[in-house]
Amino acid sequence: MALILYAAPTVIDINDLVNQKKRNKVIENSNFKKSSDLSGHERNTYIEAGTYSIACSEPKEIENINLLKFLEISDVSHNLNNNQFIIETRNRIETHMLENETYNESFIFLREKYNSLSEYKKLYSFIIMKIFRDLTGVQWLIGI
Repeated sequence: MALILYAAPTVIDINDLVNQKKRNKVIENSNFKKSSDLSGHERNTYIEAGTYSIACSEPKEIENINLLKFLEISDVSHNLNNNQFIIETRNRIETHMLENETYNESFIFLREKYNSLSEYKKLYSFIIMKIFRDLTGVQWLIGI
């Protein structure tokens, strides 16, 4: 027998989610519903963990992230070799995440354990890009 669930942490802010993870409190601060109960609905809303929820299908438009604008990629990037491009991309991501009120606290926390690897610029760059992906959900493939 399989139990298929919809799981949703009861947080809005990514920093709260990371803080719950640090304290091993994600499960007790989440809602779990049988997926079969949500069939035909695009949304499931609730107020707090452990309470009932309301399934609905009213869509909500969410603005797209303009990744190229975010990274400020220009013709200058074409003059860089792949290693330089990866490191420059990491520098821009790191700068943005540190300035961003939504993500900076969690970004700093998740980056902290890798600070000792910063001398290995390419490896560190991929780690920073993975942290960015984990926090924002942005997936990409960079080709030059």
